[in-house]
Amino acid sequence: MSALVPAAAAAAAGCAFSGPWIVMCSSVLAALALVLLHWPDDASRAAAARLGTLLLALSAGAFLGAGSRVAAAVETQETPPVAPALIREIAGRIAGNPVRSGAVWRHDLAVATVRSESFTASARFSAVLETDCSLPPGTDVRVTVDGLAEGPGNRWYARANDVSTVRTTAPGQVRGAIYGVLDRQIRLAAGDAAPLLTALILGSDRELGARTQDLFTRAGVRHVLALSGMHLGILSALAVALLLPLAGRRAAVTVAALLALLYTLMIGPRPSLVRATIMCEIGLIGYLSGRRFHLVELLAATFLVHLLVQPRASASLAFLLSYLALLGIAVVTPGIIRRLRGWVPEMVLAPLAAGAGAQVASAPVLFGTFGRIFPVGIVAGAVIGPMVAVLMGGGLVATVLSPLPGFAGLSAPILSALARAIEHAAWWFAGAPTVEGGRAVWVLAVLSALAVLSALACGYGLIIERRRLRWTGQQ
Repeated sequence: MSALVPAAAAAAAGCAFSGPWIVMCSSVLAALALVLLHWPDDASRAAAARLGTLLLALSAGAFLGAGSRVAAAVETQETPPVAPALIREIAGRIAGNPVRSGAVWRHDLAVATVRSESFTASARFSAVLETDCSLPPGTDVRVTVDGLAEGPGNRWYARANDVSTVRTTAPGQVRGAIYGVLDRQIRLAAGDAAPLLTALILGSDRELGARTQDLFTRAGVRHVLALSGMHLGILSALAVALLLPLAGRRAAVTVAALLALLYTLMIGPRPSLVRATIMCEIGLIGYLSGRRFHLVELLAATFLVHLLVQPRASASLAFLLSYLALLGIAVVTPGIIRRLRGWVPEMVLAPLAAGAGAQVASAPVLFGTFGRIFPVGIVAGAVIGPMVAVLMGGGLVATVLSPLPGFAGLSAPILSALARAIEHAAWWFAGAPTVEGGRAVWVLAVLSALAVLSALACGYGLIIERRRLRWTGQQ
């Protein structure tokens, strides 16, 4: 498993840099690896084989990263080939679960063709389609519209005058039906907390409102709204807790992993959720086979598998931030915990250290994208994170039990009060100052130095740990 980390590092370099020199270097490394793996000298064959395996892992990782970058570049969204205001018909496939906003349903539509008054042209871009009815994902539709309008997030919006369903796939029908049932049950059980709970369970934050989303952003905890490992962990933990007394630990963990996979298929392939699911499945394999994974190795294996199954996601900001945050937790957090243990209560230290690790690793990208950093997110995450976990766990239980007579009337006030408390906490932390401009550059320099030192220390610790496991026979 030790070759996973250098392979993942090479894959990350292949994703970050472009040019023929990546392919050339990978080819050279592969050639050297083949020579070393067929080393003729018996005395040094073992050392040559280890070095050859390392070079082969670096070569394969670089090829995988470069291929993912090419796939992401091919998928780059095009603009409409016809003037947006002149488009009268669009055809394509519903790509995501519908979201209700009042009496209107909004759908993500992958547009394949557009038609104006004079001609029809092929296209490849996405649009938000507003209809009066819900359409399941995977449905091929032909829609008449009065032009496209550019809206928030630099996305195209269209209001459907008439919708013709061409074909609906069976998996899409099942997925849409389950999503619709969950959406109705959440609204029944959660009351005023339904918009926040819908974002946490179904990943739809369009009904939260601009003010609430801005509060979470300025409080540095916008990530709690993006479906990721925390949300999948809560779902899996509830499943294990229910099944453990009935089926035993191995069966409960296996069913939880299958449930996580089905949940991801229903919600859709969001990068952070796909990453969490892959980690869950690899961790299950390690658990069932009796293998112990270091968190860095588990993250490296997840990264490589993710590039294989979803190469086009490597260009998205959500993909990058998801891995950087977890890498910071794996590399920086342990050092913070070791140095502050005994000074800070364990219950407070763990979430603070995790927030600091994620902030250190993701701060350069956040500053480069948004031009500012929210340091208060380290503390806000330690406070709001557990509150969100309680809301989501309680919301899941309430959603399942809401058909019981009178249960929704009991759960709705409780969940609504908790949602208001979370929003108030976000409002309080949102008043903290942000770091931007010249000061942010110095902060980034310190954070980058800390991240590099932590990575070196983690690499040394990983080598020592692997040797200890090998010597003790646990690997």
